Amino acid sequence: MEKENGYEYVDLGLSVKWATFNVGATKPYEYGDHFAWGETEKYNNNSIRNYVDTNSIITLDLKNDVAHVKWGGKWRMPTREEMEELNNNCNWELYEEDNSEFNGVVGYKVTSNLKGYTNRFIFLPAAGYRLGDGKCDVGNHGYYWTSTPNKDFPSSAWSFYYNIRDIFHFTHPKYEHYLGQSIRPVCPSEAWSWSGISVALNKESASLQIGQTLNLYLSIKKGEDIVFYPITWTSNNPSIASVNSDGHVIANAAGNAVITGTFHGVSACCNIVVE
Repeated sequence: MEKENGYEYVDLGLSVKWATFNVGATKPYEYGDHFAWGETEKYNNNSIRNYVDTNSIITLDLKNDVAHVKWGGKWRMPTREEMEELNNNCNWELYEEDNSEFNGVVGYKVTSNLKGYTNRFIFLPAAGYRLGDGKCDVGNHGYYWTSTPNKDFPSSAWSFYYNIRDIFHFTHPKYEHYLGQSIRPVCPSEAWSWSGISVALNKESASLQIGQTLNLYLSIKKGEDIVFYPITWTSNNPSIASVNSDGHVIANAAGNAVITGTFHGVSACCNIVVE
């Protein structure tokens, strides 16, 4: 197993390498510690405190990044985009209680589905979250902070969440900073470069009726692999067709609009006709 600054990681073929266990743990199936967003000491009753100022930052500063502070080297918390890259490019297999592979701990085995990496995986235990003296949803839910703040709600940040009972997992934008959540560190993949990529939307054009919706996705192709990312979305005419940060388009009025998805300065467009 390869290491960065003494801590093991798994290369899933993605843009970052993923640690094999949470901050505060020593094994993949251990819960580790919980941390409020922007705090560098494990959760306690004083964690409900002043918020990190998110008005002027795109991602959490390394001095407030517990993964970097605790592990050093190139380790840091994942961004929202990196967490969604993991979500969208891996197979998620639920492990219930009494499983033998992960010491009977409930959680998800996350295995890469990219060519050449399909035998590599990490395990994300259902460690729940902390609020005050209480530990909540342990064994049923996973809550993992990203380093990405929520610009629309300055007291919140993006988090990855899963519920084993309903079998779903997604990034969530509105968890308050004071909630204690798990941290799964990442470090840069030296082999990864954003040069030589091509992008394409799942739709180049579409016709909608007023009130109808459409979900757009921008795929990034690098070599033989296709990786799906959430993108920065814009509409040149939001009164006709608006789009949110997840690529969800709403037809508002009759007319034409162009929806653009941009990633690392590379863009693709979808022409929308609302009838």
